[in-house]
Amino acid sequence: MGRLKKVVAALFSASMIISSWSMTLVHADTITNIALNKKVTTSYACSGFGAEKAVDGDKSSRWATEFGEHAVTNHWIDVDLGAQSTISSFNIHFENPKDGNALQRVRKFKIEGSLNGSSYALIHNSADKPEGFGVDEVVTLDTPVQYRYVRLTVEKLRDGAYPSISVAEFEVMGTQEKTETPTNVNLALNKNVVVSAEYPTLPKKNLTDGNESTRWSTEGAPVQWFYVDLGKSESFNQLKMVWESNDVYAGSYNIYASDDHTNWGEAIVKRTGNKKRTSVEYLSSAKKARYVKVEVTKMEGYDSVSCCEFEVLNSSDKAPQNPTENVAFNKPAVASSVEGGTSFTAGKAFDGNTKGTSRWASGVKNAPHWIYVDLEDVLDVKTVRLTWETRKATKYRIQYATELDKWTDAKVFNSRPANKTQKIVLDKANEASCFIFNEEGDAIDMWKEYGEEIITYYNKSSKHADLGVYDVNKMFVQPLSFEREETDEVTAYPVEQLAILLEHYHKNGEPLLKEIFDTCIHSEVSRIQGMDYVEAQIDLSEHHIMILEQFVPWKGTLLKSEGNKVNDIYLTVFPSQRGGWNFQGVPLSPASFDTRIKVPEEWCGKRDQELVELTGVEGARFIHPGGFIGGAENFESIMELAQRIVEYTEQNKTH
Repeated sequence: MGRLKKVVAALFSASMIISSWSMTLVHADTITNIALNKKVTTSYACSGFGAEKAVDGDKSSRWATEFGEHAVTNHWIDVDLGAQSTISSFNIHFENPKDGNALQRVRKFKIEGSLNGSSYALIHNSADKPEGFGVDEVVTLDTPVQYRYVRLTVEKLRDGAYPSISVAEFEVMGTQEKTETPTNVNLALNKNVVVSAEYPTLPKKNLTDGNESTRWSTEGAPVQWFYVDLGKSESFNQLKMVWESNDVYAGSYNIYASDDHTNWGEAIVKRTGNKKRTSVEYLSSAKKARYVKVEVTKMEGYDSVSCCEFEVLNSSDKAPQNPTENVAFNKPAVASSVEGGTSFTAGKAFDGNTKGTSRWASGVKNAPHWIYVDLEDVLDVKTVRLTWETRKATKYRIQYATELDKWTDAKVFNSRPANKTQKIVLDKANEASCFIFNEEGDAIDMWKEYGEEIITYYNKSSKHADLGVYDVNKMFVQPLSFEREETDEVTAYPVEQLAILLEHYHKNGEPLLKEIFDTCIHSEVSRIQGMDYVEAQIDLSEHHIMILEQFVPWKGTLLKSEGNKVNDIYLTVFPSQRGGWNFQGVPLSPASFDTRIKVPEEWCGKRDQELVELTGVEGARFIHPGGFIGGAENFESIMELAQRIVEYTEQNKTH
């Protein structure tokens, strides 16, 4: 029905639910204190007088070392300016002596700079002043220098001074390079990664190499983690993880951000129940940090943590709206009137409470009455749900607007609602029409137009092509009356929602839509071909072993198959995505974790040479602690290992 900011409905009360899919550029041209509130470290600080006090802009606070063993000189503070900067001068405010002496106790100091935080060059070496420097010391450079890190070191105290170093403020005066974070650029690309563990042949660098065909693996179960050093503090609002496969992915994970890779604080993302290989997280507001950490707490499909790619972006894209989100929940609401002597205000219609004690009620007379909610953004609205108090309304309408007083009818009703709870599906979105619909046709006609091309293009039997057309049609091109159950996982979108997504991500929607259809059909044909291949290999299986010369999803096909040999197959052998070959036991049922094989207990959880010695199979790599899967270096080795397991299973059958 279009992109809506405000929605109004007249002549009703109770609760209303509206469902939907639901940088500052800094150019420092003037000289300023670029050390202000920046990250700072120190060689030592007395409790309560941390290094941050020297860059907080408050001359009444200070960084100080402690009287006693730590009063020795050559203590320092180091300021990370956040980016390479042009420095012209320094202002050092030493502690003001309480005895009224105008001279501070610092006798000699030096200032150094660094681009990488490890190797430093001298910027300024002060004179050795026996009488000490004054409270305010200004160091002006003859020629500006460029560094990211600046270090102040106190080398001597004046004779007789209180044995403690104390600096109230250290100001670095200069200009910084643009701190603008580039838009739609993977900030993590080729950046350094630190991990909790890694498998030698699947190293951590694969996480940020820009190649989704390589991956990092721990070969160990959760909890596992990795973090990426972006090189400097960057603004970002989108995080993308590409897990191992559609069958092996992180089901639960947390994401953190930090500027020091030590203090991570609260997670910026807490995800449970993920079911996608490619996980994209949109932040409600941009986060600025140098380090981004992903902590995997649960894996699906396989125990070890495995991820192909991690991306961090300052994206111009808005997050797709959640189709099940009530975008009106607790949003600002206005009504024409409120029933006298009650607290049944407009906001009660959007508080998520459908009990009659929480509702909006208008004044008794002077109809028509109205109520509207400000969605606080222009959103795509598909469904409005009304919960009436007693269904008294006999004539009412739903309207929308992007500006107040410019209302357009979405739905008009001239009879009493049939039920107390009323779900109203709005007409198709105006913006979507250019992608899928025109005034004369509909999406199903468009799809039928593609159907003949699909049969020819894939050179498949009409049976297979028709099946593919049916499945994709079911996913994407149902009539407008199609509505998914609200409790269902949203794995495919009705056509109106797909169109809205296209609008968000692509300006040339119609060709992209055809590409999506084409991809879906290709996927469907590949799945069907895979089913045919598995069925053929079931018939060729021997000695309780099914061999797949190329990996395809096989469990569902095998367990549903009615072939004569299905029940005789104990395990399947197939090429490993890690290299080499794997075996995997056939599950007892689709939902079972138990398999048809029995593996000697002493083999489980063993790998490499220890496993070779136990099994007598050269080239054996590993057997999972659960015994359901194992691997070997080559086909001959995996077959020998599989045969040993079949023999053991036969010997230990229970009847």
